Amino acid sequence: MPHTSPAQIGYLAGILDGEGYISLKPSRGGSGMIIRVGVNMTDLDVLERCQEIAGAGVIAGPRIRGTNKPIWIWNINHQRDAVAVLMTVYPLVGARRKRRIEEALAAWKAKPQRKKPEPWGIAGNNGCGTYAGWATHHRRGSPICAACRDAANEYRRARRKRPAR
Repeated sequence: MPHTSPAQIGYLAGILDGEGYISLKPSRGGSGMIIRVGVNMTDLDVLERCQEIAGAGVIAGPRIRGTNKPIWIWNINHQRDAVAVLMTVYPLVGARRKRRIEEALAAWKAKPQRKKPEPWGIAGNNGCGTYAGWATHHRRGSPICAACRDAANEYRRARRKRPAR
């Protein structure tokens, strides 16, 4: 969160504790949970101040239902921003919100890390064991496998043995 005073953090904590929500939904593919933090309110100026204090989120609306006042929605969908806001307001919110923040952060921490992809395709289908495979390793900066190193050495030896033109 950008340079904020303790009073501003207290203001944000009060709004989130009283009017806000913290939701968890499964990510696409079901590999983890996505945290959403937000506030639904009829006072646009309050939401704009919350957005300014947090330095994150978007304000959507107005949504009008019947003859009711227009409703504005401030959401923080970016995970790092949501976690930063939750960790900042945690000491200032009530017990019920603290439990919800703890649940959200535990789900966020338990999210599996992405597996790093193979440097250039599926093993066995990438030219390994040839000089071209060695060149691909070299160009991409990936570790050179033994088969490609041997193929490159053999290619170089063969080039040295050729008669001069």
